[in-house]
Amino acid sequence: MAQKIVTIYTDDLTGEETTEATTHSLVIDGVAYEIDLGPESYDKLLEAVAPFTKAGRRVRAGQPVGCSAR
Repeated sequence: MAQKIVTIYTDDLTGEETTEATTHSLVIDGVAYEIDLGPESYDKLLEAVAPFTKAGRRVRAGQPVGCSAR
C-alpha cells in the first residue's frame, strides 16, 4: 500500500497556506511564544515591535530573563 503525506504550512496570523512560513520565537515577561509566519506577516511583526526593540537592550542567549548583566 502506498501512502502520500502532505504537509501544509499555514501563517498563524492570517490563516493562509504558504510554502514560506517559518517559525519565530519571542519572549515577553518571561513567557516564550512561537508563531509560524509568512514573510508579510513577519514584516508586520517586526514593524510593530520596532519602537520597543530600538529602545530596549539585547540579552545574551542563555541569560535568564529578568536578570541584568552589569
